[in-house]
Amino acid sequence: MTKIERVRLESRVRLNIARGLMAKQRRQCVNGHPLSSFLANSLPKAGTHLLVRVLEEMSNIRQVRFQPSGFHYDKFRPKGTEPRLELGVAWPLPVSRRRVARALRRLPGGTFVTAHVPHTRDMASLMRDLSTKMVLIVRDPRDVAVSSGEYWAREDGHPLAPHFQALSPPERLRASLLGVAPTPERQGLRDIGQRLGSVIDWQDEEFVHVTRFEDLVGPLGGGSRERQLDAIQKIGLHVHNQCSASQAERIAERVFGGTAFRKGQIGGWRERFDESHLLAAKPLLGDALIRLNYEVNLDWAEIRPSRR
Repeated sequence: MTKIERVRLESRVRLNIARGLMAKQRRQCVNGHPLSSFLANSLPKAGTHLLVRVLEEMSNIRQVRFQPSGFHYDKFRPKGTEPRLELGVAWPLPVSRRRVARALRRLPGGTFVTAHVPHTRDMASLMRDLSTKMVLIVRDPRDVAVSSGEYWAREDGHPLAPHFQALSPPERLRASLLGVAPTPERQGLRDIGQRLGSVIDWQDEEFVHVTRFEDLVGPLGGGSRERQLDAIQKIGLHVHNQCSASQAERIAERVFGGTAFRKGQIGGWRERFDESHLLAAKPLLGDALIRLNYEVNLDWAEIRPSRR
């Protein structure tokens, strides 16, 4: 046997082993339920990293390093007139429905991918057909706006970085709220109301579990331990990986203990919003904040004397 033939044989053996392991994982069950694949979905800067840390600490669950977003657009670029979907929340791009379906279909049970996927009837139908679940993390969009503006300013490789780096902190927040017009050199940014509106309807789908950043972040982020543990257990239940109280405690300690997680305080927007930010945010977020139970009315946007 030549060296080339031996290499080819070894490659086939490794491929067959990998296929066997994937098939085994697809058949794997936990508590009598087959493990399904799922999307960890979010509005950008709403807590994706936090959710991933929790999921990776659960048994029988692992992340697949495949992200359907604008940064991986070439993998899903549509050809000709084939059916399309929209992926991306900050600035949606058309992608091949066939390629997205193929990628999701190949996910073994018990695996997940992170994504920023807007809600559409077609995407929801595809996920139902493939029995793909979703865990959607939401966060107060006012805090999302603050976090987004600062993130884009410090991420040198991001297409929006030059624009945000040229702005002052208050201007960054205003741009994060109102959006950025596209140019021939780069894509734009939809306003915060459009970005939030593109994902909010996922909460009405039966295969979607919605978890809140404010619950999941726990005491280190200004939340409560009780809500944190409850949120962890509910996520596990949704993906058929039920956590006991002690397991939830362990996950919380590993993810949030020590120096593992110290960012993302709840309600930080209150210290950053000035009168112009309140005026900009009110028409964009008023109804959505009430729908998501972050507010019961529009009093938060009132201009008070202390803000003048």
